[in-house]
Amino acid sequence: MKNRFLLGIAAVLTGTLCFLMYACGPYPEYEPFISKGRCDLSPECKEYGACVHIIHLNKCVVESDLDCQRSNVCRDYGKCIAADGACQRGGSEGYKPERSQYDEGWGSDAGSTYQDTSKNCEVTEDCTKWGLCKNENGVCVATTYSCQASRACKENGRCSEKGGSCVVDLESDCKKSTLCQQKGLCSLKGGQCVASLEDDCKQSQGCKDDGQCVLQDGGCIAPSDDYCAKSDLCKEDGRCRSIDKKCAAKRDKDCEPSKGCQESGRCSADEGKCVVLVDEDCQKSSACKVDGRCRVENGVCK
Repeated sequence: MKNRFLLGIAAVLTGTLCFLMYACGPYPEYEPFISKGRCDLSPECKEYGACVHIIHLNKCVVESDLDCQRSNVCRDYGKCIAADGACQRGGSEGYKPERSQYDEGWGSDAGSTYQDTSKNCEVTEDCTKWGLCKNENGVCVATTYSCQASRACKENGRCSEKGGSCVVDLESDCKKSTLCQQKGLCSLKGGQCVASLEDDCKQSQGCKDDGQCVLQDGGCIAPSDDYCAKSDLCKEDGRCRSIDKKCAAKRDKDCEPSKGCQESGRCSADEGKCVVLVDEDCQKSSACKVDGRCRVENGVCK
């Protein structure tokens, strides 16, 4: 009798865990989708975010936040973050839209969508930044219009709505984006704006400013000192050497002819940059000769 009682409790706990975590499966009705490797079309994907087929496990799993964001458990229960193989609540911030490696300068707060049903999504930073402007069942989601009006469209080419998020879906959006103008990332590949033409790199602001003029692996790089020496980064900040395919200051002699050294005393090379390290750096500059700021304090001539 005692063993039956314990087994009963275990069954109840297991069932509760399955309900809360949506971690038990695959279920029989999902087998046809698993056998064809099309978890993205399965009810398990729609309900619980298990949208990716893992071949060696032969099952559908939750792999990313985006899987959760498109599921019913995100919409109905706010479980919009992928964690421990299931969609979970992410606290007060909710989910964060996926970003490409080129979404630079956008910080870690890439957008939160799980909100109170009374929340006015249109007044949030996520609306302006990521296009998440419509409150749909308590979740701030994107629309076609809000994506096109967002900073993500202008800066990163994320101008199309898909699954409630703004994504890159048209190459023309890449070409109009800041990523194209600044970094030469003007072509669409795998849902991201990437560099695919040498001319895009050469015509970009990144070539003029940072010496990143040569195409490699979907990006633009500075492969040699020659490209860096011609760049504004060399003239302004002394970063005249190619280190790890980027322009950097390697020695003090790189810094000394630069505008940064002559005007502000940034005459010493340190970790790839020209900085003010000693009083002598200040004394070489117009900051000292003109303004009397001849001693270094916290990295600045004062």
